[in-house]
Amino acid sequence: MTKKHQVFRQLDSVTDKAAEYINYFAYHPSKDFTRKRKMDAKTFIKTTLAMQGNCLNKELADAFPKPSKRMTASAYEQQKSKVNPRLFEAILYEFNSTLKQPALYHGHRLLAIDGSDFALPYDKHSPFLCNIHTRKKPLADNKLTTKGACLIHANILYDIANCCYLV
Repeated sequence: MTKKHQVFRQLDSVTDKAAEYINYFAYHPSKDFTRKRKMDAKTFIKTTLAMQGNCLNKELADAFPKPSKRMTASAYEQQKSKVNPRLFEAILYEFNSTLKQPALYHGHRLLAIDGSDFALPYDKHSPFLCNIHTRKKPLADNKLTTKGACLIHANILYDIANCCYLV
């Protein structure tokens, strides 16, 4: 078995375990994820982790190619609203802890870093509100106009040799 397949098996194991203990991360454990639905906790977690930054409808179409198996973006959002985001932090932490002896390159871990901006829904009271200078239409005086947007910036470390993100 290749290192890549081993990593995927470890991630599957961690996500399966997280789905079993979804009540620890649900806002209302007595009722959230208790009914049988197209998107149960396990499917929700794996679908979310597999997303690649496209619009939600495209992500769902990619995850569920058969229209009869697909749910609406609204159904996905309803499931997402039931879960505390700490779930994914716990998955990442647990997955990284499965790497007992991380692979090294000349005695060092190989890390790549990427800075990414993530758009959040606009909220004029958000602590992530920033003003972006744009030129929607060339004005006679060619001045910049300002547009508000909510963005969060993340610098993400990736361990190349061990195929994992670091907390």
